[in-house]
Amino acid sequence: MKILKQFFSVLFVLLCVVGTGYAATFDGVRELVSRRAPWLGKHIQFKEIASSDGDCFILQTVGKKLVVQATGANTAAVGVNWYLKYYCHRSMSHLGDQLAPVTELPVIGQPVTVKTTSIYRYALNYCTFNYTMSFYDWDDWQWELDWMALNGVNLMLVANGSEAVWQNTLRRMNYSEKEIADFITGPAYNAWWLMGNIEGWGGPMPQSQIDSRKKLVQKMLKRMKSLGIEPLMPGFYGMVPSNLKNKSKAHIIPQGTWGAFTRPDILDPALLRPGRFDRQIYVGLPDIKGREEILKVHAKKIKVAEDVDFNKVARMASGASGAELANIVNEAALRAVRDGRRYATQSDLEESIEVVIAGYQKKNAILTDKEKRVVAYHEVGHALVAAKQTNSAPVQKITIVPRTSGALGYTMQVEEGNHYLISREELENKIATLTGGRAAEELIFNSESTGAANDIEQATKLARAMITRYGMSDDFDMVALETVNNQYLGGDTSLACSAETQTQIDKQVVSLVKSQHEKALGILKENRAKLDEIAAYLYDKETITGEEFMRILNA
Repeated sequence: MKILKQFFSVLFVLLCVVGTGYAATFDGVRELVSRRAPWLGKHIQFKEIASSDGDCFILQTVGKKLVVQATGANTAAVGVNWYLKYYCHRSMSHLGDQLAPVTELPVIGQPVTVKTTSIYRYALNYCTFNYTMSFYDWDDWQWELDWMALNGVNLMLVANGSEAVWQNTLRRMNYSEKEIADFITGPAYNAWWLMGNIEGWGGPMPQSQIDSRKKLVQKMLKRMKSLGIEPLMPGFYGMVPSNLKNKSKAHIIPQGTWGAFTRPDILDPALLRPGRFDRQIYVGLPDIKGREEILKVHAKKIKVAEDVDFNKVARMASGASGAELANIVNEAALRAVRDGRRYATQSDLEESIEVVIAGYQKKNAILTDKEKRVVAYHEVGHALVAAKQTNSAPVQKITIVPRTSGALGYTMQVEEGNHYLISREELENKIATLTGGRAAEELIFNSESTGAANDIEQATKLARAMITRYGMSDDFDMVALETVNNQYLGGDTSLACSAETQTQIDKQVVSLVKSQHEKALGILKENRAKLDEIAAYLYDKETITGEEFMRILNA
């Protein structure tokens, strides 16, 4: 009798364990249904089944209950979604909304068996939360996890996984031990992860933010476990190991790509210590030789004339990035096609530079006669002041054809070669050249127009930099009064001095620009006859080359 009692006791314990295991397997899915479709939660029952032929689920209504038999929690969630979609005509979304109830539970008389098509589904748009969680909280994420489970996503990259989970998951996906060894996290893989999540994790963070993220990670891992979503160590948006992509059993939904990051200025200094990254490569703007070679590479994709001078084009495209150079070549090809030619010429490439810099010619913009004369004198004023100063870049082209960027005309200057250092005299000459347009308007028309707005902005910016950053002020000497912020996003600046010093800086900026403005006005007065002659020629032709300009000036 005692033995029999022990037997039943053991049997009862076993039954409890088994029963608890079955219940625990589907607890997360049952809670999911209660959250999203509470009207169904009261009429659903889950049972675990074994299958030697992959994951599957069986649906059937028994009485007033929906019975979902499945090989696991994730498969059960897919089965629930199947029933809601094809029998109740209800569709789940990413939002935290509840599905509208049905008037009567649809009946499934005969069992419906569905085998899931993929053992592992990989949703890359949700595979990591490192970046996204910077603006997601738990309320947002729990709905995302519900959606993932209902749609069969059962593999998710997370930051706080473990190497054992990583290895075991790959073994179940039939990877060899050698392949698994290639996946084991190391400095290179961690570098990918850090670079891929630079906006969310690479920047300096207060400890309170780090702690809150860790708590969110733990809540997510707990919810993922209840829904049958396995964590895979560690990854980030858009990155999937190449071996994983080649496995037929992994159904991958690609949503992003990984590349170099362009904000090294926001990196936490701790990430840049020796040993963190094997090598840091800074890719800046190409020099004249680099621009020439980049142009030649992109020009291989189109037909170009044999006499194209890529060196000249490269000099005209000073400061252009690789992407802008590619746009220049592509624009040249489009221009050639529009003109009915089978290849791009030198003029196509030169015009394309202007398109990238200033926009397309605005052919429907008709200036009044007075406006056209004002623009002509304005642009010749720039060119004449530049030509009459030493250490100024030669004038390449002058035009008064309006552009889509809003410019009514412009004067193009092109340096003869690479220019790495700029002297104080050269900077002052640049400011004088910028003021030459307004000076010409004042001299000829005795008035000012809004056409000098950009010139004023550039001259002021240059003069301020000379005083606050380049140490070109006798009063302040070699003292840095301004710092550059966000170097890779426009380079805005902020003053680092007292209010009294700022007042002195403003006075010196005004004085510097004013002196160069007076110098430009003096140059134009001395060359008034040439100013009138070239302006009249430009008025008639609308566009003239640097050679034409210099020929008239030197005649």
